This record gives sequence, C-alpha cells and structure tokens, in this order.
Amino acid sequence: IKSKDSFIYCENGWHDSQSNISRFGKNAYMENEKQKLKGDSIIYDRNLSIGRVMGNVSVVDTAEDLVINGNLLIHYEKDSISIVTGKAMLTQFDETDTLYLHADTLLVKYDSLKLDTVKKRVMFAYHHVKFFKTDMQGKCDSLVFSDADSTIKMYRKPVIWSNENQMTADYIQITTYSGKVESMLFDKNAFIISEVDPDS
Repeated sequence: IKSKDSFIYCENGWHDSQSNISRFGKNAYMENEKQKLKGDSIIYDRNLSIGRVMGNVSVVDTAEDLVINGNLLIHYEKDSISIVTGKAMLTQFDETDTLYLHADTLLVKYDSLKLDTVKKRVMFAYHHVKFFKTDMQGKCDSLVFSDADSTIKMYRKPVIWSNENQMTADYIQITTYSGKVESMLFDKNAFIISEVDPDS
C-alpha cells in the first residue's frame, strides 16, 4: 500500500470499510521517510488515528539513530505519543558509543516549544529501568529524558556506576551535551563510593 508519505507491506491482511480498521500480518511493516515499524501483526484504526503493533515489535528511527523493541506498541498519531511494553528496549547509536535502556514501559512523545517549530522528543521509562553505556551504567524505578534541555531525570532509588564510582541520591539529574555528560546533580541523601587500589 503506497501513499504520499508512507509505504505499508504485508503478506496477508484485511480492511473493514465500515469501521475503517485495517489489519496487516505476516512480515508486515510500515515505513516513511524517517521511521520503519514492523511486528507480527499491525492494526490501524483510521477514524481514531491509533495504531497497534503486536509481537516482535521493532521501531527504527533513522533520524534519531535509535531502535525500540518490545512486544506491544500503541501509537496515538494525533498526539504524537507511542507506548511500548513487554521487554521494552531502546538502543541509541552515536559515533563513539551505544546506549542501551531497558524498562517495563517506554513512552515517547513529541512536543513543540512555543518559540520553536521543531518538535522535541520526551521519553518516559517506567519501572525497573536499567541503562548501559561504556563509560556509565545506572538503574532506577523511573526515568525521563528530554531533548529540549538534554536532561536525564532519575527517580526512586537511582544508582549510577561510572569507572570506580558508585553514586546514589533520592533524585539524580544528568545534563548532557553532544552525547557527553556535562553535569550531574544529586539531590537529598547524596552518597558516593569510590574503589581504591589497595596497593597504591
């Protein structure tokens, strides 16, 4: 199925013209100029502008150099909101390193700032959040990442490991620039443990 802005492929499926609901299965995928979305089954409600992807979900965003995987995706087209659940994993690539982030649920939305026509991404990760980069690893219950100010906000028993350091606080905020950590804020009950070489 080809349209001006997108392309849909599948090897079986159906469309209900009365309810305006379509289902695509067997090697189904949808793609546009910036994203490719695939899964075992794709259901799209044209009236509500809601899409559901079930089983082996994969979202490849070439503009952001990231991939999101999971077992279920719900996309609310009108509000530019996507929710991924079931072993949700985000993988983001840059020139020097790769970020892996896992959570029970990932919610991604795009907001336009009042003085900026470019939509900024905000990502919410809920429950059992873990992330890994070569130079830094961490975990917490919930996390919010905003493209608008390049901040990562960690809530509920956040822990960060970096080199020989373990850092904890009630709330941790990381500010990044060009993919690198620029500053870190540890609020309330801040504590840092550093491993010392016993032979030094």
